[in-house]
Amino acid sequence: MSDFKFPSWRQRLARSLHVNRSQAQSKYFQVATVSTDGLPKNRTMVFRGFVPDSLNLISVTDIRSDKVADWKLSTPKKFEICWYFAGSREQYRVAGHVSLVSSDLIKDAKIRNPERQAAYLSHKFLSEQWQNLSAAAKAQFFWPAPKAPFESESDTEDLSQRPENVNEDISDNFCVVIFTPLTVDYLNLKNSPQLRCLSDFENDWFEVVVNA
Repeated sequence: MSDFKFPSWRQRLARSLHVNRSQAQSKYFQVATVSTDGLPKNRTMVFRGFVPDSLNLISVTDIRSDKVADWKLSTPKKFEICWYFAGSREQYRVAGHVSLVSSDLIKDAKIRNPERQAAYLSHKFLSEQWQNLSAAAKAQFFWPAPKAPFESESDTEDLSQRPENVNEDISDNFCVVIFTPLTVDYLNLKNSPQLRCLSDFENDWFEVVVNA
């Protein structure tokens, strides 16, 4: 894919990340899903880069979290990201479908369809994403499950103070989330009039300028 040319929105997003790199909040976006009971859900996740030579965005989560349960029970697994860069006053709304990558899910995929697997559906990719985490971030995947009753701080303190316990083996609770964009809605609030551009996969990412 060396001759692959990224569409306008992807080039613009890379530029937004670069321009706002000094602001810690620029790596956080909001992700909306629909829960199993049909209710809208929203949460903040950390952007952890792009799958190489692709448009896919990477994040990570605990496989025991509610959002993973929602995605597992839905076909296709849908999402919408809302990402605002305060420094450049730009907003990206990215919608599409999700792929989940964990040790158990990789095993299941190999059994069900061994000849058709995305490059990121592999232990090599999972291990690379695990090693990209800090010791403190890794430790969280060994904590009690999200929403479990809080008993004391001793358990989490013990893990965070012994990072050597979490650096070697990938936690079974570690899950990589791959966001595959299908539509992108870009809004630049600095312009007057404001600039809004729509593009989507079905139209080969052809960008249309519309009223904000």
